[in-house]
This record gives sequence, structure tokens and C-alpha cells, in this order.
Amino acid sequence: MPTTTFFNLPKEKQEAIFEAATKEFSRVSFHDASINQMIMNAGISRGSFYMYFKDKADLYHYLVQMYQKKLEQRFITVLKDHQGDLIDTYLALFQMVVRKMQVDKERSFFEKIILNVNFRNDPVLNHHEKKAFMITEMLSLFDKRPLNITSDEELLEVIDLIHMLFIHSLVKVLKGRVDVAAATSTYQRQLIILKEGLYHHKEEKK
Repeated sequence: MPTTTFFNLPKEKQEAIFEAATKEFSRVSFHDASINQMIMNAGISRGSFYMYFKDKADLYHYLVQMYQKKLEQRFITVLKDHQGDLIDTYLALFQMVVRKMQVDKERSFFEKIILNVNFRNDPVLNHHEKKAFMITEMLSLFDKRPLNITSDEELLEVIDLIHMLFIHSLVKVLKGRVDVAAATSTYQRQLIILKEGLYHHKEEKK
């Protein structure tokens, strides 16, 4: 987490530092990222860097958290747009993410977050913990009536499975194994299979 000294900087200076860091973390892996390159691009001294952040990991973690917050806000928007429908929300979110990846200036940084598996095993970036926390906060937005589940715990387990399929499909696109259309089609088929087992059938409703 950045220090109070950092947050006391003018917004323009903060954004310049974040932009320089994002550019460097997009260029190479976390372990190869150079603090010297960041401070040169940001126009600050090495001493200033350590007044703002504990180390390189501290800055990286915060950038990832900022990115995650953006995704969480998008998730909430999509969830509301689809009246809390679990399957429709994840499919729409996947389509939105892969489309945005084609034009997003931060695509390379996003790729590094997803593909840098070893560093993502760090507890700070553990996607299961982050996701579970996020979903717990959003459980009230899901429409549970059509789902064949009995508790929020079961819902979290289902979301965990859907989330893993989401990441798996996204990784295949990022690694160039399949194109966007093929990945979207496969993910949609997987969600339909899950939906058949998760949703009450019409004849079951009374």
C-alpha cells in the first residue's frame, strides 16, 4: 500500500508514477521489471520511490488492486443489467472483457496479471480469496430463485467453478491458442451445460 507521502502528492504526479509503473510491468514480467526504468519514466528519484512504496511488490500489488476494483465495478454493472442472472452475467462479462482487450491500452499489463501464474500465487493476489470476498459483498444482487442450490456457500462454490472456466478461456485467448470467437463459443457452451444442471426446469416449478 502506498504511503501517506504518496497520497499527499498532486494527482497528476500520482498518475505519472502509476503510468510509468504500468508501462514497465507491461513490458516485462514482474521479476524482470526495473525500478530504475520506472523512476526514469516517472521523473522521480530512487529515494522518492522508497518514500512512496515499500518495494516493487508493494507498487505492483496496489496497481493490481486498482485494476481489480475496476473489474468489480464492471461486474456489478453487468450483474444489474442482467437482473442478477448468474449465467447471463458471466457470459456478458466475458464478451465485454475480450472485446476490451482488443483496444485497451493496458492490455499488456492485464496479460501479465493473468499469465504470470507463479507471482499470482502470492496470497495478496490469490484470485480465489479476492473473488470470494467480492462475491460475498455482492450476493444480494444475484437472483437465486431459479437456481437449484440451497445456500450462499453452494452459490460461492458454483461461482468458483464458473470463474475458473472464465480464466481458463481467457488464458487461451491471451496465449493465442484460440481466437476470441472460438473462446466465447466454448465458454458459452460450458455455461449452458452448467445452466442445465443449476436452474430449475419449468416442469419442476409449482
